Parts: sequence; structure tokens; C-alpha cells
Amino acid sequence: MRTNSLVRRRRREAAGAHRGMASLEVVMTVAVMLPIAGALLLLGIQMCKTLYQAIGTLVSWPFL
Repeated sequence: MRTNSLVRRRRREAAGAHRGMASLEVVMTVAVMLPIAGALLLLGIQMCKTLYQAIGTLVSWPFL
């Protein structure tokens, strides 16, 4: 009986060392992914603009 409670206590102590890691991981993930998402948004707008111009050129080419 005594060893069983000792094992439980050690597990609780080991788990306490990692307290708060999930919230830290969320903050770090947001801090990394937010600038990447912003860059992709701006690049996506430029890519759509370039694609629209290319399609317009291909469509209007016979009429020039």
C-alpha cells in the first residue's frame, strides 16, 4: 500500500513540473504563425493579381 501511494505522489510531482506548458505553447504558436499568415495573405493578393493579368492577356491576345 505504501509503495502505491509513493508512486502516485511521484507522478503528481512530475506532472507539476510541466504546469503551464500548454498555454506557453499556444502563445508561441500564435507568435510564429501570425506573421506567416500575414505574409501569405499579402503574397496571395499579389498572386491573384498576377494570375488575373495573365488570364486577361491570354483572352485578349487574339484581338490585338
